[in-house]
Amino acid sequence: MVKFADLNESSIHLLYVNVPFLFEETDKSMEKMHAFHEICPRGGTCTTNIYNSLNEERGILKFASSIEADLIALTTHGKTGILSLMSKSITESLANHSEIPILSINLNK
Repeated sequence: MVKFADLNESSIHLLYVNVPFLFEETDKSMEKMHAFHEICPRGGTCTTNIYNSLNEERGILKFASSIEADLIALTTHGKTGILSLMSKSITESLANHSEIPILSINLNK
């Protein structure tokens, strides 16, 4: 994603959506984000953000709207078979409901 963003001279906004059923205190979330931020090839050019929402999709869409994002990029595990039936896909839901284009990168390929 970083290489793609560099090609377009785009900003990267790392987002953690804090949801009620997986609630996490801010210091824990920020600790994880800063750990990732340290290994990010872009270093200090990524922003870190926490957005509280009822679900992940809603949080991503509201945050993207608030910063007037041109693109929402996410990673996916590409669940197949029984796993795809048992848990909903955030990426698929976003693709179906977002007015902002979605870039999905499968981590398993």
